[in-house]
Formats: sequence, structure tokens, C-alpha cells
Amino acid sequence: MAASTRLVVGTNMSIFHGEPGANALKAALTSLSVRLAGTDGQSPPPCRPAAAATHPCHRRERPVVVDVGANRGQSLGAWAAIYPGAGMVLVEGNPKTAAVLAGVIGAHVAKLTAAAAAAAAAAAAAGASVSSVPSPVPRVLLARALVGNESRVVKFRSSIGGKSSEMSGIYPSDVPEVNHAEFEYFKVPMESLDTILRKATASLPSPERLPRTGRPRHGRKYAVDLLKTDTEGYDVVALTGAPQTLASARFVLWECHIKMATTSGPGTSHAGAAAALAAAGFESYKLSPQTILRFDGKWYDWRLDKGRYMGWHNCLAVRRDDPLRRPLLSALNGLPECSVPWGLDPVEAQGAVGRP
Repeated sequence: MAASTRLVVGTNMSIFHGEPGANALKAALTSLSVRLAGTDGQSPPPCRPAAAATHPCHRRERPVVVDVGANRGQSLGAWAAIYPGAGMVLVEGNPKTAAVLAGVIGAHVAKLTAAAAAAAAAAAAAGASVSSVPSPVPRVLLARALVGNESRVVKFRSSIGGKSSEMSGIYPSDVPEVNHAEFEYFKVPMESLDTILRKATASLPSPERLPRTGRPRHGRKYAVDLLKTDTEGYDVVALTGAPQTLASARFVLWECHIKMATTSGPGTSHAGAAAALAAAGFESYKLSPQTILRFDGKWYDWRLDKGRYMGWHNCLAVRRDDPLRRPLLSALNGLPECSVPWGLDPVEAQGAVGRP
């Protein structure tokens, strides 16, 4: 295991670059979508119309997805497919991007609403009984805020026309504004993710508000099925600044970014991220289309926090006690020469390889 880790860190870190790793996770979760719903802890009684007067059945709670740095909604369709009928909170701090995202959300929900209405009409015409499964139409909330570990107003620089987009981001308030032909400047609120979710869901019924401090209803173990962050290098700050949300999440997809190691970045590290996630009950893995690389605890390699080995990588945090841990990790392990995902304990490997 360790030899394989040293090899991939030393020679093949490019396989972890970019979105393919996140896409591999989406594909793996899609293949496990039925089992995701079956292992979230909910066990509603079956709907029996004859007994409804005395023992009414209840609908399953919506799955919950929190997408921080949702951009223009590129992942909205994937989350809706993996978690049908999900309650989503999409967080976007760039004012111009958030305006585009609002339109994308409206169009997506309208499309799914029309499809659901047509399906319901067809079912009614066929005399089908009412299902206990919630509507496949997601409920999507948009929160326009930057995620940090404190509450304040910051200056945000946004590129005009998509040019120099890599230079967009938080701009020092004490530095003069420049290049107005290429950039616009906005004042944007920054708050912790716990606070943002509390405000965004304040109008929902009490059991559906986030973050949840108690155990969810209906036997659910975690209130957030998937937490995704993409904050251009500040993901560790966002996660560690939201202890309630992190404690209530089942899976975490976050971006390991080169900016973590630059002088202008937040000064975070893979080691620090893995330690914080481990304290919350997670294991940590880098994702690629070919394989995964574990980097928490004894699997950490110091080179992961050196600039030449860093880049734009997607990382997964999965709970050690999650019932789908083994099949999910096995689905993500695509190297034919590796019998098990790097970092998976040898004893567990016998049960992981080949599991459906």
C-alpha cells in the first residue's frame, strides 16, 4: 500500500487533475443511487390505505444536498439524478455568477415539474395508487454569499465577459481597484456555512432547517446526504468553519487546490484537512477516473503539501462506518493492476473487491 502511494505521488499526480475525479464520483454514486436511499436510515412504514385512518404512512424525507461554490449549476442535474426530489441549497458568492445560477435553477425546476405532472397524470389515468415516495422535483434554494470562517463584508472582484476569470475572487479592501475594463468590484457578505444554511432554510418547516443539531427524523443518521465545496483554495477554511454542517454530512466532496500552498492562499494543507475530517469521522481520498489515493493518518505523504505535487484535485471524505463505504471505494478503484483502492485495509479488501 505505502509503496503504491509513494509511486503515485512521485510520478502520477497529474491523473488527479481537474473535474474527471468529481465526475467519477458522480458516476459511482449514480450506480449506487438505489442503495443510497436504502441506507440513509429511513424506514417508513408501507402505505396501507385501509389502515391510514389509524396509522397513516409518512413520506420519506427528502435527501439533502449542499453545494458550496455552485457556479452556474453545472452539477445540478447530476445531484437531481443521484438524489431524486432532493432539497438542495446552492451557495454562490460571485454576484454575477449567482444571477446566472438563479436562471438555471428556475429552468431546471420548471422542466422537472412539468415532467412530474405528466407522469402523475399518466399514473392517475392508469389507476395507480399514490406512492409514498416524494416528488422527484427538487426544492432548490439559492444562497448568495461567500463562505468563510467569520461574518464580515468583503470586496469581491469579478471578471467582465469571462476574461481573466482565474483572477476573480476576494480583493483586499485596502488595495486600490484596478483594471476596470476587465473587472467589476462588489461588496459581498461572507459568513460561515453554518450561518448561511441557517438563514437560507429559516422559512422551511422546523424539521427541514439546517444545520441540524439533533438527530434527523425517521431514523436518518445524517441530515446532509452530500456536502460539496469548491471555493478555489478555501475549502478547508469553509469546512472547519462549519462544525455543525460537517458533523451532519454523510459524504463530502471538496477541492484540493494549489492555492492552499501559495503565499496568497489561506495556508491550509492536506494534513490539516485530513485531521479535521478524521476528527469528524471521515477518511480522506483524492479522486481520479482511474483510482483513488488515501491521505489521512498513516497514508499521508508529506509531498502532497508541496507545490509541485498540488494542483486542482477533487477529494472525497467518506465515513468509516458508512454502509456503502466498501462498494463506493471499490467502484472508484479503476486501476486493473490494483486489487483494492490504495489505503483500504488489507483485511477489509477481501470483502470490498468485487462487491456489487
